[in-house]
Amino acid sequence: MTELSRMALSAAVTMTPAPVAIRVCHPHESTTEFTRQWQARYPYTELILIEDTDNSVGLSLARYIRSHLAADRVSVVVATIEPATTWHRLLPTHRADEIAHALRKHSDAMVCQIAFRIDPAHRNLSLRA
Repeated sequence: MTELSRMALSAAVTMTPAPVAIRVCHPHESTTEFTRQWQARYPYTELILIEDTDNSVGLSLARYIRSHLAADRVSVVVATIEPATTWHRLLPTHRADEIAHALRKHSDAMVCQIAFRIDPAHRNLSLRA
């Protein structure tokens, strides 16, 4: 779990007392260690693991929401790193935008994009996804 994911979970807790975390996994990815670490760190937050069958995190997530959570009002927190400098804005970091777009297009989920600004002098390498 990255620091960015922890920030997203912190934001989700402010929206609901019982957030659910969903991780989209690559096919054949071993999730045993991740699940163990998750349960040790967040024992009261449900973790759902789904397989990326569409070769798209956003589409896989949207399909899961449509098929399993369609009757519920669903809010999805998508965390992004706001580039600290103009130069960094030129780098291709559109994964969060692609996920948000897929969710908006293929599900009824409310998408909350939260940007976290990173000071380049104090950047934390654990933020990398």
